[in-house]
Amino acid sequence: MTPVMANLVFIFALYFVLQLAANALKLAFRGDPAHMQTVGFASSIVSYAYLILAPLSAALVYSLDFRVNIPTLLPDLVLLVLGLLVFLFVLLLDIHLRLVLRRDRTAILDVDEQYIISPPGPAVWELALFNYVLLKSFAYEIFLRGFALTTLLALTDQPVAAICIVAVLEFLLRPHGERLVPTLIVSALFSIIYYATSGLLVTIIIRAVGSYFLSLYMVYLTLKGKGGTP
Repeated sequence: MTPVMANLVFIFALYFVLQLAANALKLAFRGDPAHMQTVGFASSIVSYAYLILAPLSAALVYSLDFRVNIPTLLPDLVLLVLGLLVFLFVLLLDIHLRLVLRRDRTAILDVDEQYIISPPGPAVWELALFNYVLLKSFAYEIFLRGFALTTLLALTDQPVAAICIVAVLEFLLRPHGERLVPTLIVSALFSIIYYATSGLLVTIIIRAVGSYFLSLYMVYLTLKGKGGTP
């Protein structure tokens, strides 16, 4: 195993240690839902910050190239628009299924989403939006595409296999069974765009812009369901 690959495994393993610690802390507050949500939200911010800082630190040590190039008009702009449309279609459908068609059952939501649709206060909503739109976008793309996919592509001449492995890794970051298909589709989409454009900026822009519209749609559905005015 190469040192870079060993770092990828270590970073991913330490991520799960952080999640385990957060879950243990939430278990300590199992009788207090408000504190459980607070711990979950704080752990979400810490996890995303970790997924940004850890790969960047490894990149400095091993002189890795994340291929952060300025997008060009063609073909990057075309891929950006198409990628954004597919991203929005897949995840808007996923959110609609979870928040509308499954109202008779408990919808499975990340704490990021819970704080967007039902924040304890306006300041918390702004922090949740920053976490969901920007921090998550940079964390996922820097770790999954910039670090994991780049590492795997350097080790193998099979880009399809590397893209599939990264898709599984992305699902494992938030392992909700009913989100398996949309997560794999979105991850493969971003990996293909990253591979085609040779740069992180396009995928970061797609995820950030798409996540912003997804957050607005979640708020709209919540207000509509409560009888409010969207």
